[in-house]
Amino acid sequence: MPGRRILVLVTLLAATATAAAIAPAATSRSAAKVTVTATDFKFKFSTRNIAAGKHTFTLVNRGQATHDFKIAGKKTRLLSPGQRAAITVTLRKGKRYPYLCTAPGHAQLGMKGSLLVR
Repeated sequence: MPGRRILVLVTLLAATATAAAIAPAATSRSAAKVTVTATDFKFKFSTRNIAAGKHTFTLVNRGQATHDFKIAGKKTRLLSPGQRAAITVTLRKGKRYPYLCTAPGHAQLGMKGSLLVR
């Protein structure tokens, strides 16, 4: 029976080592990063190729006015020129997500659009 206990212990250690090796890959699936640059009065995205999953949108205000960024029910705080802020959202495949600046009048001046998740 001592041999069987050693075999069970070795099996458990191997399983633990395997789980530890796999765990970083599973947890390293961090949110995809997208930079959104706000100018007066438009947004520029670092990429428009948006896949389903978790995304962190970082808004950088390069304009002269204050701006924010709203998408998928979340919004950054209102940013002064030169500031940045980030939000993380989960986007689903095949869905279109409208985005906009919620500062009064900015969406009407062109700070709006939509992203299609592929």
